Amino acid sequence: MEYILNKSLENIESLWHFYDIQRGYIDKKSKQGMKEYEFGYLADYYFSALLRDNQEEQKQEAFIKIKEIVEKYIDIIDNTDKSVLYLIKEGKKLNEPNVAKSAKAYKEYREMPITHANNTIIMLITRFEEFVADFIRFLYNKFPKKYLDEKTITFSEIADKGIDAVKDKIICREVEHIMWQSYGEWFKLFASHKIFTNKFNKEFEELKELYARRNILVHNSGVVNEIYIKNVPNTSYRIGQRISSDEKYIKKAFDSVKTIIFCIMIEAVRLDADKSSELTDEIFNLAFDELNNGNYKICKTVFEALMNSDFIDAETKNNSQINYWIAKIEIDGFESVESDINNFDTSALKIKFDMAKNILLKKYEDATAIIEKLYEQKDLPLYALEEWPLFKEYKMSEEYSKFKSLHPELSGVIALERNTEIPSDNEEQLSDNSTALKVPTNLNQ
Repeated sequence: MEYILNKSLENIESLWHFYDIQRGYIDKKSKQGMKEYEFGYLADYYFSALLRDNQEEQKQEAFIKIKEIVEKYIDIIDNTDKSVLYLIKEGKKLNEPNVAKSAKAYKEYREMPITHANNTIIMLITRFEEFVADFIRFLYNKFPKKYLDEKTITFSEIADKGIDAVKDKIICREVEHIMWQSYGEWFKLFASHKIFTNKFNKEFEELKELYARRNILVHNSGVVNEIYIKNVPNTSYRIGQRISSDEKYIKKAFDSVKTIIFCIMIEAVRLDADKSSELTDEIFNLAFDELNNGNYKICKTVFEALMNSDFIDAETKNNSQINYWIAKIEIDGFESVESDINNFDTSALKIKFDMAKNILLKKYEDATAIIEKLYEQKDLPLYALEEWPLFKEYKMSEEYSKFKSLHPELSGVIALERNTEIPSDNEEQLSDNSTALKVPTNLNQ
């Protein structure tokens, strides 16, 4: 299952990286293009208003300002109920003299960031569904009697095939079948294995909105309809409005999807007792990576789920408690956890937890004495002081400066990244299907 977790998070992180890099480029090109073709867009609106011949509209301040801009560059030669004939004034030059083409180019550049955001949302859902398919495939392989005993297969499908190939054929068919159902059905299946959404209620609500948003992007050009309102009753959108997704929304969507994947995998630890230790370590390590990357909202939920789990070992739960406090302090402030930290009994725990408690409470002299001891015993890795967010404020203290001056070898230490094992082609490896990024068409103006 470690492979499922690694693959899913890596694919989602890769998608975020693509979105973030392309966003900067697209935003720049969009602004440049809109500036270049802005006159054509304004002129097109002006001509359309003339054709509508709405006297009230033509008295509005916005129309008057646009008229002044347009008439600096062009003269209206003729104006009928079907067309406007114009001439560019002598000495004036436009990037695109054809107003209709210029207005079209302006709209295309304006749509670029919107299209990129919409594509990313659609692709994020695809990445999540890849995780779900992989996880359901794991469940079917792990519990074949529960899912496969009463399944049938035709003779032509089993001819010249071994039992394993037949089993894979049935599982692939069943996974494909359930993936055509709603996400609600997927979570009912998870609930049959005691994997519930109560560990990530907030993120699950955000996932439901994300699916509703994806559906109107694909099927209704992003325009809010009755179905969206039914699925997201607390939305501020109204029917007929076009939905928009800014960087803040997309970041929250990525965080929610990753959090849900983490929490499902935490619950799945007890499903594979033989490999529970390896999976627990991988979940913790990947969540720690999120902490180092400053994704505190993900970490707050994930480390809370780890420390409250009934089937996670005590060492991991205590480490998760420390990291949960680090994340919560970043989100809600020190006061939100001060009482809990003070009441944290470390007397029966390893000395590193006493160190962590002292650092969180800013008792740096006591913490430094423990750090020195752990460091001499080689129980504190060289890079931990530089990389663990626990030491973020401590590193700016006078006590740390003194400690570091006694240990010049700490300067410039860089941690080696963990090497994630990817299984070779065997029975456990999952297919890595790629999905093309499709651009939705027929977007509203």
